[in-house]
Amino acid sequence: MIPPRESSARPISPSKVLGVQVISNELYEEATRDFAPGKSYAKLMIRWLGPFDNIPLRDILPKGEYFFIVQDIKRINTKLVQRMVTQLDC
Repeated sequence: MIPPRESSARPISPSKVLGVQVISNELYEEATRDFAPGKSYAKLMIRWLGPFDNIPLRDILPKGEYFFIVQDIKRINTKLVQRMVTQLDC
């Protein structure tokens, strides 16, 4: 089950996070054509937590932090394509 997006006092675009790049719609469609959910990760502004076999919930994440929860989609060339599942303010 995917937790709902949480409202936060600190909303932020994932594209502002170090190492995150937005991909084109065409590349996203190619990546998700045969999508099989992979490992999930909790992403802080500069640090990754995970991999998790399931989508991490706030009770297992450090308190006082704001996380983007992302999930692997597939690797295309040397890039790993992930989708943002939700955001959590712990």
